[in-house]
Amino acid sequence: MKAADAGRATAVAESAPAPCAGLGRRLGAVVYEAMLLAAVALIVEFALLPLTRPGGAGPGAQSRLYVPSASARWLSLACLFFLFGV
Repeated sequence: MKAADAGRATAVAESAPAPCAGLGRRLGAVVYEAMLLAAVALIVEFALLPLTRPGGAGPGAQSRLYVPSASARWLSLACLFFLFGV
């Protein structure tokens, strides 16, 4: 009889729900996920950099701020939308 009671106690203990995570742990998870998404966005943008920069930048182009063309910005937006949407 004691073996059957021990088996039931184990089954009851295993089926008990785990306690929910607290607010601090959940907020920490949100911050962690946001940092991962930001890192992935930076990697994608660095990978797209050769496609969005002009080919023959002259001397002194390193010191100027470059604004990509509209098509390059749309390409970047489409890649990020596809990456984060999927």
